[in-house]
Amino acid sequence: MVTTAETVLEENASLLASGDAAGLAARYAPDARLVHAGGTARGRIEIESLFAEQIRTRPRVESLETLGRSEDTVAYRARMRLDDTVVDVVGTIVLREGLIWRQTTVVVGESSRGDEAHVSAIDGAG
Repeated sequence: MVTTAETVLEENASLLASGDAAGLAARYAPDARLVHAGGTARGRIEIESLFAEQIRTRPRVESLETLGRSEDTVAYRARMRLDDTVVDVVGTIVLREGLIWRQTTVVVGESSRGDEAHVSAIDGAG
């Protein structure tokens, strides 16, 4: 069971790297929402589908930083490699009863050569 929002970040990075979309989705509350630049995934089935799509890009978390936290919420920044692209992601996770209840995530920088990321424009979440 998920205990703190910071712990969730580390454990999710491991599950993502191992390609376990079902394991990731199981960590979310049944009524969870994951808001991202492409829209909102609602519930475990949509969240699992979103992770399955991301896993096809062979994700690897290269760095993970906590930007702020409270007892049930964490704001974070992560640098990830998706195929040959390095992306910088910022987001938040909110827990309820030990599960992820709400998450926001947006790519704020991208580089296809793996060098220093630059800021790119992102459409608003739906």
